[in-house]
Amino acid sequence: MKQTLGQFVNWMPLHMLWEHDLNTFQHSLRVADLFYEFGKYKDFPLHMLNDLYEIGVLHDIGKISVPKSILAKRGKLTPEELTFIYSHTTYGEMILKKENYPKIFLDSVKYHHENIDGSGYHHIKGDDIPYIARMLRIVDSFDAMTNDRVYQKSKSISMALLDLEEKKGTWYEPDLVNEFVQMYIDKYSVDVDLITTDFHNN
Repeated sequence: MKQTLGQFVNWMPLHMLWEHDLNTFQHSLRVADLFYEFGKYKDFPLHMLNDLYEIGVLHDIGKISVPKSILAKRGKLTPEELTFIYSHTTYGEMILKKENYPKIFLDSVKYHHENIDGSGYHHIKGDDIPYIARMLRIVDSFDAMTNDRVYQKSKSISMALLDLEEKKGTWYEPDLVNEFVQMYIDKYSVDVDLITTDFHNN
Protein backbone atom coordinates (compact mmCIF):
# COMPACT_ATOMS: atom_id res chain seq x y z
CA MET A 1 0.00 0.00 0.00
CA LYS A 2 1.29 3.45 -0.93
CA GLN A 3 2.38 5.79 1.84
CA THR A 4 -0.14 8.47 2.78
CA LEU A 5 0.37 12.04 3.93
CA GLY A 6 -0.92 11.08 7.37
CA GLN A 7 2.25 9.08 7.89
CA PHE A 8 4.36 12.24 7.54
CA VAL A 9 2.40 15.21 8.89
CA ASN A 10 3.51 14.69 12.48
CA TRP A 11 7.16 14.98 11.47
CA MET A 12 8.24 18.45 12.54
CA PRO A 13 10.42 19.46 9.53
CA LEU A 14 7.57 18.60 7.14
CA HIS A 15 5.18 20.70 9.23
CA MET A 16 7.75 23.47 9.02
CA LEU A 17 7.84 23.23 5.21
CA TRP A 18 4.04 23.32 5.10
CA GLU A 19 4.03 26.52 7.13
CA HIS A 20 7.13 27.98 5.47
CA ASP A 21 6.06 27.67 1.82
CA LEU A 22 2.76 26.06 0.85
CA ASN A 23 3.65 26.04 -2.86
CA THR A 24 6.77 23.95 -2.23
CA PHE A 25 4.81 21.62 0.03
CA GLN A 26 2.11 21.09 -2.62
CA HIS A 27 4.78 20.59 -5.28
CA SER A 28 6.37 17.91 -3.11
CA LEU A 29 3.10 15.99 -2.81
CA ARG A 30 2.60 16.05 -6.58
CA VAL A 31 6.18 14.89 -7.13
CA ALA A 32 5.63 12.06 -4.65
CA ASP A 33 2.56 10.81 -6.53
CA LEU A 34 4.23 11.03 -9.93
CA PHE A 35 7.48 9.48 -8.69
CA TYR A 36 5.48 6.53 -7.34
CA GLU A 37 3.77 6.12 -10.73
CA PHE A 38 7.10 6.28 -12.56
CA GLY A 39 8.51 3.55 -10.35
CA LYS A 40 5.37 1.49 -10.84
CA TYR A 41 5.77 1.82 -14.61
CA LYS A 42 9.32 0.50 -14.21
CA ASP A 43 8.04 -2.49 -12.18
CA PHE A 44 9.79 -1.53 -8.96
CA PRO A 45 8.81 -3.68 -5.94
CA LEU A 46 6.30 -2.26 -3.47
CA HIS A 47 8.85 -1.42 -0.78
CA MET A 48 10.81 0.60 -3.35
CA LEU A 49 7.66 2.37 -4.56
CA ASN A 50 6.98 3.47 -0.99
CA ASP A 51 10.54 4.77 -0.76
CA LEU A 52 10.04 6.75 -3.98
CA TYR A 53 6.85 8.27 -2.60
CA GLU A 54 8.55 9.27 0.64
CA ILE A 55 11.58 10.66 -1.22
CA GLY A 56 9.20 12.72 -3.34
CA VAL A 57 7.50 14.16 -0.27
CA LEU A 58 10.84 15.01 1.33
CA HIS A 59 12.96 16.03 -1.67
CA ASP A 60 12.65 19.79 -1.07
CA ILE A 61 12.64 19.67 2.75
CA GLY A 62 15.85 21.72 2.70
CA LYS A 63 13.89 24.74 1.48
CA ILE A 64 12.92 25.45 5.09
CA SER A 65 16.42 26.98 5.18
CA VAL A 66 15.62 29.39 2.33
CA PRO A 67 14.06 32.72 3.39
CA LYS A 68 10.39 33.05 2.48
CA SER A 69 11.14 36.29 0.66
CA ILE A 70 13.39 34.41 -1.78
CA LEU A 71 10.93 31.56 -2.38
CA ALA A 72 8.18 34.11 -3.06
CA LYS A 73 10.26 36.45 -5.24
CA ARG A 74 8.87 36.94 -8.75
CA GLY A 75 11.84 38.69 -10.28
CA LYS A 76 15.36 37.55 -11.04
CA LEU A 77 17.31 36.29 -8.04
CA THR A 78 20.58 37.92 -7.02
CA PRO A 79 23.77 35.82 -6.73
CA GLU A 80 23.40 35.86 -2.94
CA GLU A 81 19.78 34.69 -3.18
CA LEU A 82 20.78 31.93 -5.58
CA THR A 83 23.30 30.70 -3.02
CA PHE A 84 20.40 30.05 -0.64
CA ILE A 85 18.50 28.17 -3.37
CA TYR A 86 21.52 26.06 -4.29
CA SER A 87 22.10 25.14 -0.64
CA HIS A 88 18.67 23.58 -0.11
CA THR A 89 19.76 20.17 -1.40
CA THR A 90 22.69 19.94 1.01
CA TYR A 91 20.58 21.24 3.88
CA GLY A 92 17.88 18.69 3.07
CA GLU A 93 20.45 15.92 3.21
CA MET A 94 21.57 17.17 6.63
CA ILE A 95 18.00 17.12 7.97
CA LEU A 96 17.42 13.56 6.82
CA LYS A 97 20.81 12.42 8.11
CA LYS A 98 19.86 13.66 11.58
CA GLU A 99 16.70 11.56 11.31
CA ASN A 100 18.78 8.48 10.34
CA TYR A 101 17.30 8.07 6.87
CA PRO A 102 18.99 5.49 4.57
CA LYS A 103 21.61 6.51 2.03
CA ILE A 104 19.17 6.28 -0.90
CA PHE A 105 17.14 9.09 0.69
CA LEU A 106 20.19 11.21 1.46
CA ASP A 107 21.60 10.86 -2.06
CA SER A 108 18.26 11.48 -3.77
CA VAL A 109 17.63 14.68 -1.81
CA LYS A 110 21.19 15.96 -2.21
CA TYR A 111 21.56 15.21 -5.92
CA HIS A 112 18.10 15.83 -7.40
CA HIS A 113 19.33 18.99 -9.17
CA GLU A 114 22.26 17.32 -10.94
CA ASN A 115 22.46 17.29 -14.74
CA ILE A 116 23.91 14.47 -16.83
CA ASP A 117 26.45 16.85 -18.38
CA GLY A 118 27.73 18.01 -14.98
CA SER A 119 26.09 21.45 -15.03
CA GLY A 120 23.94 20.87 -11.92
CA TYR A 121 24.28 22.10 -8.35
CA HIS A 122 27.14 19.81 -7.30
CA HIS A 123 28.66 19.37 -10.78
CA ILE A 124 28.66 15.59 -10.78
CA LYS A 125 27.63 13.93 -14.01
CA GLY A 126 26.55 10.77 -15.78
CA ASP A 127 26.60 7.56 -13.81
CA ASP A 128 28.16 9.35 -10.84
CA ILE A 129 24.68 10.72 -10.16
CA PRO A 130 22.72 8.13 -8.14
CA TYR A 131 20.09 6.40 -10.30
CA ILE A 132 17.10 7.39 -8.16
CA ALA A 133 18.29 11.01 -8.18
CA ARG A 134 18.40 10.86 -12.00
CA MET A 135 14.79 9.67 -12.00
CA LEU A 136 13.78 12.35 -9.50
CA ARG A 137 15.43 15.05 -11.62
CA ILE A 138 12.96 14.30 -14.41
CA VAL A 139 9.86 14.05 -12.23
CA ASP A 140 10.74 17.19 -10.27
CA SER A 141 11.38 19.20 -13.44
CA PHE A 142 8.20 17.99 -15.11
CA ASP A 143 6.02 19.04 -12.19
CA ALA A 144 7.77 22.41 -11.94
CA MET A 145 7.13 23.03 -15.63
CA THR A 146 3.46 22.00 -15.62
CA ASN A 147 2.33 24.01 -12.58
CA ASP A 148 2.43 27.75 -12.00
CA ARG A 149 5.37 28.85 -9.84
CA VAL A 150 6.07 32.34 -8.55
CA TYR A 151 8.95 32.62 -11.03
CA GLN A 152 7.25 31.17 -14.13
CA LYS A 153 3.91 30.33 -15.72
CA SER A 154 3.11 26.71 -16.36
CA LYS A 155 3.71 24.99 -19.69
CA SER A 156 1.30 22.62 -21.37
CA ILE A 157 1.85 18.91 -20.77
CA SER A 158 3.00 18.45 -24.35
CA MET A 159 5.49 21.32 -24.18
CA ALA A 160 6.90 20.01 -20.90
CA LEU A 161 7.39 16.56 -22.41
CA LEU A 162 9.11 18.20 -25.38
CA ASP A 163 11.39 20.10 -23.02
CA LEU A 164 12.45 16.82 -21.45
CA GLU A 165 13.12 15.39 -24.91
CA GLU A 166 15.18 18.40 -25.96
CA LYS A 167 17.40 18.18 -22.86
CA LYS A 168 18.11 14.46 -23.14
CA GLY A 169 21.82 13.86 -22.76
CA THR A 170 22.46 17.31 -21.28
CA TRP A 171 20.18 17.61 -18.25
CA TYR A 172 18.45 14.24 -18.25
CA GLU A 173 19.38 10.61 -18.87
CA PRO A 174 17.97 9.70 -22.31
CA ASP A 175 16.67 6.24 -21.42
CA LEU A 176 14.85 7.57 -18.38
CA VAL A 177 13.28 10.39 -20.39
CA ASN A 178 12.07 7.87 -22.97
CA GLU A 179 10.49 5.77 -20.22
CA PHE A 180 8.93 8.76 -18.47
CA VAL A 181 7.44 10.17 -21.66
CA GLN A 182 6.04 6.79 -22.65
CA MET A 183 4.65 6.27 -19.15
CA TYR A 184 2.92 9.63 -19.25
CA ILE A 185 1.48 9.04 -22.71
CA ASP A 186 0.21 5.59 -21.73
CA LYS A 187 -1.19 6.49 -18.31
CA TYR A 188 -2.66 9.89 -19.04
CA SER A 189 -3.64 9.40 -22.69
CA VAL A 190 -1.55 12.29 -23.98
CA ASP A 191 -2.08 12.92 -27.68
CA VAL A 192 1.25 12.29 -29.42
CA ASP A 193 0.08 14.33 -32.42
CA LEU A 194 -0.49 17.30 -30.10
CA ILE A 195 3.10 17.04 -28.89
CA THR A 196 4.31 17.11 -32.50
CA THR A 197 2.07 20.11 -33.24
CA ASP A 198 3.42 22.02 -30.24
CA PHE A 199 6.97 21.26 -31.38
CA HIS A 200 6.38 22.73 -34.84
CA ASN A 201 4.59 25.79 -33.43
CA ASN A 202 7.49 26.78 -31.18
